Amino acid sequence: MKTEDKIKEVTKHLLFRQGVFKVTTQQLSEYAGIERTAIHYYFHSRKNLIDTVIREVMQEFPPPLSGMEGLAFETKLERYIDYYSAKYKKYPYLDVYLITHHDKSESAEKMLYPFENLIPDIMIWIRKNNTEYTDPADFLAHLMSMISGYYISLDFFRKKQEYLTAEKQTWPDVKRFLGLLLNPARI
Repeated sequence: MKTEDKIKEVTKHLLFRQGVFKVTTQQLSEYAGIERTAIHYYFHSRKNLIDTVIREVMQEFPPPLSGMEGLAFETKLERYIDYYSAKYKKYPYLDVYLITHHDKSESAEKMLYPFENLIPDIMIWIRKNNTEYTDPADFLAHLMSMISGYYISLDFFRKKQEYLTAEKQTWPDVKRFLGLLLNPARI
Protein backbone atom coordinates (compact mmCIF):
# COMPACT_ATOMS: atom_id res chain seq x y z
CA MET A 1 0.00 0.00 0.00
CA LYS A 2 1.29 3.48 -0.83
CA THR A 3 2.29 5.64 2.11
CA GLU A 4 -0.39 8.25 1.33
CA ASP A 5 -3.12 5.59 1.23
CA LYS A 6 -1.83 3.99 4.43
CA ILE A 7 -2.04 7.35 6.22
CA LYS A 8 -5.63 7.84 5.05
CA GLU A 9 -6.69 4.33 6.04
CA VAL A 10 -5.13 4.65 9.50
CA THR A 11 -6.85 8.02 9.96
CA LYS A 12 -10.24 6.59 8.97
CA HIS A 13 -9.67 3.60 11.24
CA LEU A 14 -8.72 5.59 14.32
CA LEU A 15 -11.21 8.45 13.93
CA PHE A 16 -14.25 6.82 12.41
CA ARG A 17 -13.98 3.12 13.37
CA GLN A 18 -12.36 3.37 16.81
CA GLY A 19 -13.57 6.83 17.90
CA VAL A 20 -10.09 8.12 18.83
CA PHE A 21 -10.95 11.75 18.09
CA LYS A 22 -7.95 13.51 19.62
CA VAL A 23 -5.39 11.48 17.72
CA THR A 24 -2.24 13.43 16.92
CA THR A 25 -0.13 13.26 13.78
CA GLN A 26 2.53 11.60 15.93
CA GLN A 27 0.08 8.87 16.98
CA LEU A 28 -1.10 8.45 13.39
CA SER A 29 2.46 8.05 12.16
CA GLU A 30 3.28 5.53 14.90
CA TYR A 31 0.16 3.50 14.17
CA ALA A 32 0.92 3.56 10.41
CA GLY A 33 4.58 2.73 10.96
CA ILE A 34 5.82 5.80 9.09
CA GLU A 35 7.69 8.99 9.90
CA ARG A 36 5.50 11.90 11.01
CA THR A 37 7.02 14.06 8.31
CA ALA A 38 5.27 11.86 5.71
CA ILE A 39 1.88 13.11 6.95
CA HIS A 40 3.01 16.69 6.48
CA TYR A 41 4.56 15.85 3.11
CA TYR A 42 1.32 14.40 1.71
CA PHE A 43 -1.29 16.47 3.55
CA HIS A 44 0.51 19.55 4.99
CA SER A 45 -1.64 19.48 8.16
CA ARG A 46 -3.88 17.28 10.28
CA LYS A 47 -6.89 19.35 9.16
CA ASN A 48 -6.14 18.74 5.47
CA LEU A 49 -5.72 15.04 6.15
CA ILE A 50 -9.07 14.85 7.93
CA ASP A 51 -10.80 16.88 5.21
CA THR A 52 -9.36 14.49 2.64
CA VAL A 53 -10.61 11.36 4.39
CA ILE A 54 -14.06 12.91 4.92
CA ARG A 55 -14.28 13.62 1.18
CA GLU A 56 -13.28 10.01 0.45
CA VAL A 57 -15.94 8.66 2.79
CA MET A 58 -18.51 10.92 1.11
CA GLN A 59 -17.58 9.40 -2.24
CA GLU A 60 -17.82 5.93 -0.75
CA PHE A 61 -21.27 6.62 0.76
CA PRO A 62 -23.11 9.16 -1.39
CA PRO A 63 -26.41 10.16 0.26
CA PRO A 64 -29.54 8.49 -1.18
CA LEU A 65 -31.00 11.63 -2.71
CA SER A 66 -31.88 10.61 -6.25
CA GLY A 67 -34.76 8.40 -7.26
CA MET A 68 -36.80 9.18 -4.15
CA GLU A 69 -39.47 11.28 -5.82
CA GLY A 70 -42.90 9.70 -5.64
CA LEU A 71 -41.93 6.99 -3.17
CA ALA A 72 -43.99 6.35 -0.06
CA PHE A 73 -42.59 7.89 3.12
CA GLU A 74 -41.96 4.47 4.66
CA THR A 75 -39.97 3.40 1.59
CA LYS A 76 -37.87 6.55 1.78
CA LEU A 77 -37.20 5.85 5.46
CA GLU A 78 -36.16 2.30 4.66
CA ARG A 79 -33.68 3.61 2.06
CA TYR A 80 -32.25 6.09 4.53
CA ILE A 81 -31.98 3.37 7.17
CA ASP A 82 -30.15 1.13 4.69
CA TYR A 83 -27.81 4.01 3.77
CA TYR A 84 -27.00 4.94 7.36
CA SER A 85 -26.72 1.31 8.45
CA ALA A 86 -24.11 0.62 5.77
CA LYS A 87 -22.21 3.79 6.66
CA TYR A 88 -22.31 3.23 10.42
CA LYS A 89 -21.43 -0.43 10.07
CA LYS A 90 -18.14 0.57 8.50
CA TYR A 91 -17.59 3.88 10.33
CA PRO A 92 -19.62 3.86 13.58
CA TYR A 93 -18.08 7.10 14.91
CA LEU A 94 -18.11 9.14 11.69
CA ASP A 95 -21.13 11.32 12.40
CA VAL A 96 -20.23 11.66 16.07
CA TYR A 97 -16.87 13.04 14.93
CA LEU A 98 -18.48 15.37 12.40
CA ILE A 99 -20.96 16.70 14.94
CA THR A 100 -18.49 17.17 17.79
CA HIS A 101 -15.12 17.92 16.21
CA HIS A 102 -15.38 19.13 12.65
CA ASP A 103 -15.72 22.78 11.71
CA LYS A 104 -19.01 22.29 9.83
CA SER A 105 -17.36 22.42 6.45
CA GLU A 106 -19.43 21.92 3.33
CA SER A 107 -18.38 18.28 3.16
CA ALA A 108 -19.44 17.68 6.77
CA GLU A 109 -22.79 19.36 6.11
CA LYS A 110 -23.41 17.15 3.07
CA MET A 111 -22.50 14.04 5.03
CA LEU A 112 -24.66 14.88 8.04
CA TYR A 113 -27.78 16.33 6.51
CA PRO A 114 -29.17 14.24 3.66
CA PHE A 115 -32.13 13.66 5.98
CA GLU A 116 -33.29 17.23 5.38
CA ASN A 117 -34.93 15.96 2.20
CA LEU A 118 -37.33 13.99 4.40
CA ILE A 119 -38.58 17.04 6.31
CA PRO A 120 -41.54 17.77 3.99
CA ASP A 121 -42.66 14.13 4.26
CA ILE A 122 -42.19 14.18 8.03
CA MET A 123 -44.30 17.34 8.27
CA ILE A 124 -47.10 15.66 6.30
CA TRP A 125 -46.80 12.57 8.52
CA ILE A 126 -47.09 14.78 11.61
CA ARG A 127 -50.06 16.75 10.23
CA LYS A 128 -51.89 13.49 9.48
CA ASN A 129 -51.32 12.43 13.10
CA ASN A 130 -49.49 9.30 11.93
CA THR A 131 -46.94 9.82 14.68
CA GLU A 132 -46.83 11.43 18.10
CA TYR A 133 -43.81 13.48 17.11
CA THR A 134 -44.58 17.17 16.68
CA ASP A 135 -41.16 18.35 15.54
CA PRO A 136 -39.26 16.98 12.52
CA ALA A 137 -35.97 17.59 14.35
CA ASP A 138 -37.04 15.20 17.15
CA PHE A 139 -38.10 12.62 14.58
CA LEU A 140 -34.76 12.85 12.73
CA ALA A 141 -32.70 12.87 15.93
CA HIS A 142 -34.41 9.69 17.11
CA LEU A 143 -34.01 8.03 13.73
CA MET A 144 -30.28 8.79 13.54
CA SER A 145 -29.79 7.83 17.19
CA MET A 146 -31.46 4.46 16.76
CA ILE A 147 -29.21 3.61 13.84
CA SER A 148 -25.91 5.10 15.01
CA GLY A 149 -26.44 4.10 18.62
CA TYR A 150 -26.71 0.48 17.61
CA TYR A 151 -23.35 0.47 15.83
CA ILE A 152 -21.55 2.50 18.48
CA SER A 153 -22.90 0.16 21.16
CA LEU A 154 -21.95 -2.84 19.05
CA ASP A 155 -18.41 -1.49 18.79
CA PHE A 156 -18.30 -1.01 22.56
CA PHE A 157 -19.48 -4.55 23.24
CA ARG A 158 -17.17 -6.05 20.64
CA LYS A 159 -14.33 -4.50 22.57
CA LYS A 160 -15.74 -6.43 25.53
CA GLN A 161 -15.88 -9.79 23.76
CA GLU A 162 -17.24 -11.63 26.78
CA TYR A 163 -20.50 -9.70 26.39
CA LEU A 164 -21.10 -10.20 22.71
CA THR A 165 -20.31 -13.12 20.49
CA ALA A 166 -21.80 -12.08 17.15
CA GLU A 167 -23.58 -9.26 15.34
CA LYS A 168 -27.24 -10.16 15.02
CA GLN A 169 -29.11 -7.16 13.66
CA THR A 170 -31.61 -8.31 11.08
CA TRP A 171 -34.14 -6.66 8.81
CA PRO A 172 -36.99 -7.50 11.29
CA ASP A 173 -35.03 -5.53 13.93
CA VAL A 174 -34.81 -2.55 11.59
CA LYS A 175 -38.53 -2.81 10.80
CA ARG A 176 -39.26 -2.93 14.55
CA PHE A 177 -37.15 0.22 15.04
CA LEU A 178 -39.00 1.86 12.17
CA GLY A 179 -42.31 0.94 13.79
CA LEU A 180 -41.21 2.49 17.09
CA LEU A 181 -40.08 5.63 15.28
CA LEU A 182 -43.35 6.04 13.44
CA ASN A 183 -45.43 5.30 16.53
CA PRO A 184 -43.48 6.12 19.73
CA ALA A 185 -46.57 5.47 21.89
CA ARG A 186 -45.79 1.75 21.53
CA ILE A 187 -42.55 2.12 23.48
